[in-house]
Amino acid sequence: MTTIFETINNFLAVHLEPKKPILLGFSGGSDSRALLEILLKLQKKFDFELHLVHVDHGWREESSLEALDLKKEAASRKLQFHLKKISPLRKGNLEAESRTLRYQFFKELYFSLNCQALLLAHHKDDVAETILKRIFEGANLVNLSGIEPVSVFENMRVLRPFFNIDKKQILDFLQENKLSFINDKTNLDIRFLRGKMRKEIFPHLEELFGKEIKNSLFTIGSSCRELKTYLDHITQKRFDALKKGPFGSFIDLKDVVLFELKHLILRIAKVEKLELSRATLEKITQAILNNKADLKIELKEKTIIVDRGYLFVLLKNIPKISFNFSLQEGEFSQDRWKIKISKTAKEKFIYEGWQEFFLGKATITLPDNKYFISLPKEGDGKLRKWWSNNKVPAFLRYIVPVVYTEGNNSFFDFLSGKSKNKKNNNFIITIELFNG
Repeated sequence: MTTIFETINNFLAVHLEPKKPILLGFSGGSDSRALLEILLKLQKKFDFELHLVHVDHGWREESSLEALDLKKEAASRKLQFHLKKISPLRKGNLEAESRTLRYQFFKELYFSLNCQALLLAHHKDDVAETILKRIFEGANLVNLSGIEPVSVFENMRVLRPFFNIDKKQILDFLQENKLSFINDKTNLDIRFLRGKMRKEIFPHLEELFGKEIKNSLFTIGSSCRELKTYLDHITQKRFDALKKGPFGSFIDLKDVVLFELKHLILRIAKVEKLELSRATLEKITQAILNNKADLKIELKEKTIIVDRGYLFVLLKNIPKISFNFSLQEGEFSQDRWKIKISKTAKEKFIYEGWQEFFLGKATITLPDNKYFISLPKEGDGKLRKWWSNNKVPAFLRYIVPVVYTEGNNSFFDFLSGKSKNKKNNNFIITIELFNG
């Protein structure tokens, strides 16, 4: 049987690079104490600079004294120690708020020290608790496990070397090596969900089922991680087609089967930093499957639009266009928009339409004539019918300029991707959004 020391040695051999600092979340409790002692035994072998970070949550009267004792211990062992006392507002979910503040401090240190990884002492029992909690919350299957041995959180690489180690192995290691640790009574405080699970829920479930259920939950988590890996792989080509421009992002999700579709939407939400409720996810999914046009969902930071199989994630402050002038050769700028007009002998040109425009640039070609450019007129039935026939997303139609001939006898648009007059088109107009 592989020892806990051998397990950590093998884990670090795969995931650490020499000469780069690592940050260890160190509470002084049994788990982080065991991980610290093993890391110190392996430090010379793997050649890393070790930083300890301790957060005093102030939940117990003695926590401040314990923090100072840990600081003194670190100094005596010539270990770099970073201490922060936080004061949650104690409104709502105290555990969640404290976690947010704790990780903010981790993040500050991580990047200021240029660390290669943040190491946390979560173990197999923690994984099982997280899975049970997420089952009760109705989590998506691919997110059921929650904790992973290697993950990225807000651009921090997070490693959990004890991931496959259970609590008993950790306690046995401490006892064998006569190592003391802080016993945080809040870990079993039933006012907090973790404490309630450890003291009441798990013992009750094990009594009912007559067996240890943590291993079963851990197995479920492993299956869910395998499912996530599979779905990431099978949807990668579609996901890579997500396009970004000055207005936001868009992707074609037509003809994607339901299970893969939901996974893709959640992957997009993650990279776009969107929080989607189950109801919102279902609404988006059904709109795509039913080829619905112009569904709009306002979120806090961004706006989601579903239009005939396309998913758009729009920024709140989309640059406005208000061109209204006669066209002649040359370059003209207005706010962050630039328009370039030139003549060429070429008769053929590739029209990209609204997709090209959404990415910040669009081009049309026209025959020689006199033109002016302006925002489209809301009552123009011919233009509206043209856009409808060419499936131009509704939300773009009246924010993009249209080129009209003098006298309004005909129009040319940037969104349809088609030219109504394909002969003698030697007048090229390019409209582009530039950074400024």
